[in-house]
Amino acid sequence: MSRTAIVTLCLLCATLGHAQGIAIRGERMVVGRDALVSIHGDLFDDGTIVNQGRIVVDGVIHTATAAACANSGTITFVADTSMWLNAAPLNDIVNMGTIEITGSEHLFTDASGDADGATAMGRDTLSRIGGLVRFVRGAGLQRIQRRHYTDLALGGAATKQILDGTAVAGSYEAAGGARRYEGWFIFDGNRPQTLTPEYGQVSGIDRYRHLLLRNGPKRLAQGDSTIVEQILRIESRAPTIIQGRMTWGSEARVAANLRIEDGGHVTTADSTWFTDTVDVVDGRLLMRPTSTTVVDTSALLRLYDAASSLLHVGDTAELRIRGVYVNAFGQHANATYAATSLVNYEGRQPQTILAAGPAAAYGSLRAAQGGKTVDGNVHLQRDLYVHSAMIDAGADTVAMRDGVADYSGVSEVIGAMRRDLRTAAAGTTFAYNNAQTLLTFDSTPTILTLDVRPKTDPVVYDASTDVRRKVTLSALGDWRATIRIGYTIEDLPSAWATSTSQHLLRFMRATDRPQQLATKLVPTLPPSYARRAAAADVMGYVELKGLGSTGPDNMVIPSGYDVLLRGSRDVLQAIAHGRWSNPMTWDEGREPEPQDAVMINGYTVHVGYERATDSYRIAELFPTQMASSVEIGDQPNSALLVGSDAAAYAFSLVPAPTSVVRVQRRATSPVDVAEQDISNRPIDGGLVVYPSAEFSTPRLLVSPGATVTNAGILSVGLP
Repeated sequence: MSRTAIVTLCLLCATLGHAQGIAIRGERMVVGRDALVSIHGDLFDDGTIVNQGRIVVDGVIHTATAAACANSGTITFVADTSMWLNAAPLNDIVNMGTIEITGSEHLFTDASGDADGATAMGRDTLSRIGGLVRFVRGAGLQRIQRRHYTDLALGGAATKQILDGTAVAGSYEAAGGARRYEGWFIFDGNRPQTLTPEYGQVSGIDRYRHLLLRNGPKRLAQGDSTIVEQILRIESRAPTIIQGRMTWGSEARVAANLRIEDGGHVTTADSTWFTDTVDVVDGRLLMRPTSTTVVDTSALLRLYDAASSLLHVGDTAELRIRGVYVNAFGQHANATYAATSLVNYEGRQPQTILAAGPAAAYGSLRAAQGGKTVDGNVHLQRDLYVHSAMIDAGADTVAMRDGVADYSGVSEVIGAMRRDLRTAAAGTTFAYNNAQTLLTFDSTPTILTLDVRPKTDPVVYDASTDVRRKVTLSALGDWRATIRIGYTIEDLPSAWATSTSQHLLRFMRATDRPQQLATKLVPTLPPSYARRAAAADVMGYVELKGLGSTGPDNMVIPSGYDVLLRGSRDVLQAIAHGRWSNPMTWDEGREPEPQDAVMINGYTVHVGYERATDSYRIAELFPTQMASSVEIGDQPNSALLVGSDAAAYAFSLVPAPTSVVRVQRRATSPVDVAEQDISNRPIDGGLVVYPSAEFSTPRLLVSPGATVTNAGILSVGLP
């Protein structure tokens, strides 16, 4: 820059204008309070400047290595592109007044023009520019340099372009023309700071793009509104109070205490992460639709005891609780959840699931990774997910409608689980307390509850034969269903008798009113059982169809009764005319085994060959150990027909001294044994051995007048 004059001045109260440049060389320039120095050129400071008035520079300020400047007045840069090039130690540049920028751009740099140089003012927190820096321009565009400011003010009608990394430790005044934030704007004062509201109606204008709060307490004042369009960061040493309205954008990470009070309102980001306490004291925390909010392991989400301490989880939003979520207000009616929302308790440590009443029910609920308890009844509008977790409801109830209950592994709800089934469609399968406790309804009740207590003695419990799991069914309204009850390997008592087995498990209806009574449930003939044995990390189950609230005694489960799983061997009774090997012939839906006692009374059972009665071709599993005893009753058509096909011809009871065949039926007419009867008509014959067959029993007891017809080989006794 050309110089037409070099002026060395010491001014107390004066006005100087029209100079082409001023150089202070080893001298002291003092500008008094009422003085104005107007410099049409550069200011070279190689001495000391003390400004209490106003210095207007239409050029550049150069501060030499040994120079100093103390400003308690105003230094104004008016050049379109102005600079303060500083080589002096930063402690020697003191601004307690105002630095004013009216041009389109201003740079604070070191002597070489490097904005990141060691002596550049405001390059970091240690070189922060003191006092007030004010950018004011009437039109066009004005760029705000990325600096660490103490106080920053924007004014004038010009659009402000606020560069990434701009930081304010004190006050920030955002006024005048439109403001466009290019990146991070930082409030980083150690002392309490009030956040400047930015709530533009158009995206990208008068809204923070990224906002960082650090180093000290922050507050958004009552009545103020702020939008952060993209990323919010609140660092651990910046506890923040929200008394106004604050809307977060795509991402928020909050590592300090956040308090929403005095009617404050926070709308969370698309992705929000809390790692410290969030106190909703007297305000509203709104989780926007489709967003995810994480309350991390170290965090606490706390709603105070006030109707005005509000939380709402929006449509398809997910609230993930890894830490603690508490609500001190009554029945928690101040927390509401959209039907399509999800609250996810996924902490590995024990967690308490907050109660939710029917008027403020969870949308969907997930429990994962550990033990959970509840602090009251938990109502759901839709689905329940229990993954690698247990929910212990204690004396309370988990209440669902007709949503999905999804479980992984041996996860369970321990306690009462109720479903409101008024709108449920017949034929639908509903999971209850675990993945293998299912009800498929032919007709639905209004409400049906299962209270499932693992490792708990049911009514009429026998440790030698029963699964130690208490399952109590309660219902409102008539119903009929296929019921599956799941159990775990830990429910199997060590005291089980050797003859007790999982594959024999069947349903017993148990009650202690007015006295203890267990009744075998046989709703269909034969009962349609499905079973799976429990193993480590594999839940077993017993399933039976045709049970309900009405009908014959052996198919009804009255409200309030237990469903008991019993694995002992009862007398296996024939319930249909059919082949011995056909499960449909027997009341437990299985072929007799060597350990079984068998009763045939009023039915014709054939062994070893096929009849038109059931056209069953599968051969007997235990031809030489059919059972331990067989009793042929005295009712009409009671018969055991022993024949053979090409595959087998010799049949026997278990060869043991206690094995016996008892025959009580007296045939009304002789049985034709010339050849095996293959028709579908019942045979009234007692015990019949056809010519092609052999039948052996250690003992044979025949009642007076009872019928035994042998046309083959009948052996009695042990070899």
